[in-house]
Amino acid sequence: MSGVSAIRLAVAEINAQNLIPGAYITLIEKDSYPRSVEGQAAITQAVFSAISLIQEGVIGVIGDVSSSWTSLSALMTSTLQIPQCSFSAIASKYCGSFF
Repeated sequence: MSGVSAIRLAVAEINAQNLIPGAYITLIEKDSYPRSVEGQAAITQAVFSAISLIQEGVIGVIGDVSSSWTSLSALMTSTLQIPQCSFSAIASKYCGSFF
């Protein structure tokens, strides 16, 4: 949870200090990794979370906790030219080409 707390803090500071003039950042959180779900159902949940964010009209995504799940959502966000990063996933030869 420390990564999520850091993201929340960053958004609050950016908005409080007006670091992006004329813009206000709204953080929409989706739980793509419910601990009670495993296997294929967990992958389905991660993809559903990404799709629902896209449908809400987000203009950027902070990706999943897992590199493999981040690469799944990156396939969708890169196709739609929505920037995506992750605070914990690592780049590999498989997901690096999606960005």
